[in-house]
Amino acid sequence: MNLADFQPSNSATPTPIEPASWMRSALLSLALSEKGPTKNNHALLRKQFVFSNCVIQAFEAILSANKITTEEARLVDELIQTYLCDDLLLALGEDYISVIHRLLMPFSEAVEARKAKSKPSARMAVFTEFSVTDAPVNFV
Repeated sequence: MNLADFQPSNSATPTPIEPASWMRSALLSLALSEKGPTKNNHALLRKQFVFSNCVIQAFEAILSANKITTEEARLVDELIQTYLCDDLLLALGEDYISVIHRLLMPFSEAVEARKAKSKPSARMAVFTEFSVTDAPVNFV
């Protein structure tokens, strides 16, 4: 297909972002990029590119919809737990960190509420696949 063959859609409004689809694509891209060479800062640059162009866009779509599906929650958890590191946070900058913070904050508040209700030394709250659940302290 040549660029000349491309026909823009007839719709004047853009197609809404489907967060789960974008996050699945991001996970695939991130997994493939880990298999490639990791010389210098190329791995970090690839992660930064995927996060800033796919992940953050999906997070913003979730925030604007003001709801999250169980699949989206699972994907958010996987992205954050597997790929988000301190170096990537520094590379992304304050605006993107703010989006991540706003998305995760409601879960943080739920964790704090659960901690207040349970014995802190015996249990801790952990964000897993679909929601915040109680887990043993030694759970790793």
